[in-house]
Amino acid sequence: MSRKVSREPFRARSALSLGIILALVAGCVGVSVGLALAPGRTPEALRPASDARNVPVSTTTTTDSKPVKVRVRMGSERLLSSGAEGVLTASECRDGQAIASGASSFSVDGDRLVNIATSSPLWRDIEYGAKGEDVRALQAELTRLGFPVYVDGVAGRNTARAVERLSLALNLNLTSNWKTEAPGEVLLPLSRYVWLPAERVNVSDCKAEVGEPVTSGGPLATASAQVETATVEGMKDLKIPGSRVLTLPDGSTLAVGDDGTVAEPDKLAEASGVEAEGTEGSSAGSDGGAASDDSSAADSDGSRTVTLPLGLKTPASLSVVPAGSIVFHGGTSCVRSTGNVVRVQVVGSKLGASVVFVSEKPGLGPNVDASPGRSLKC
Repeated sequence: MSRKVSREPFRARSALSLGIILALVAGCVGVSVGLALAPGRTPEALRPASDARNVPVSTTTTTDSKPVKVRVRMGSERLLSSGAEGVLTASECRDGQAIASGASSFSVDGDRLVNIATSSPLWRDIEYGAKGEDVRALQAELTRLGFPVYVDGVAGRNTARAVERLSLALNLNLTSNWKTEAPGEVLLPLSRYVWLPAERVNVSDCKAEVGEPVTSGGPLATASAQVETATVEGMKDLKIPGSRVLTLPDGSTLAVGDDGTVAEPDKLAEASGVEAEGTEGSSAGSDGGAASDDSSAADSDGSRTVTLPLGLKTPASLSVVPAGSIVFHGGTSCVRSTGNVVRVQVVGSKLGASVVFVSEKPGLGPNVDASPGRSLKC
């Protein structure tokens, strides 16, 4: 007799398996929906266009160094003399060599003479109480030489003290005493100094020989032509404002005014190879700071041209922004940064971006609008 097999357990197991499968499917769908709705970082490629326009600003610095032409005007040769009279008893003068202010190169009757360079020529005995531009120039030179004195154009007690210190340093044996000086007493006699037109001059010809008599005002030596003025050309074409300096081949610098005038032009000759009329200059090489002489002879006005690097005394901070962020309007250029319109000056380019200088305060924010549109007005 056949037995009937019950199907109830099988149906129960099938229903349970189906329920588990449906639950798993529902869970996966729920997780997917949850992930889609949950807040999170939007992938870079899917960011809205408004975010892509907000571009970070990078910064860089520059000295804006570039070779420039310097117009150098040469003076004429000068005779070096003194108010001394007597016999030249010692001389350190040598043709083709330099003599410097603050040193002693000649002695007359055993008395050493001091070389003094001043912007206004010395022409008299400098007496206690004397006033004038020559006194002011002497005070400035004493200070430069390391004997500081207040520069007021009046030869008073401080000037007398500085002269005495100079005398002791060079063994001049001047008789002045700053503690006992009275008006009218001589601090620096005309017979004890040789006036120089620059702090350092090259001698082309030593006129007096040791043992020969010299007279007051008589020539002791001939100084080569000196640089009288030097002017940088093209200053108005510079884009970045700021104090500028010329870099000489020896690494020293000379200040340049806003009008291109070079301070202390006499230092330009020795350092850059600028020589007297008709001589050749030094070789080119602006990268190393060397000067190049652009003319084989002086111009008709006694000037010549050399090339030297000109740069900012203090490096300037520049900003790098997308080229498309700059709007040009009415002769000016500007960008939109952190909601503000900021005027900028384009000074160069870098890998497709624009390098700009910002003079306005507070300057650019951390970002700029990469596509400000033509509606932006500067």
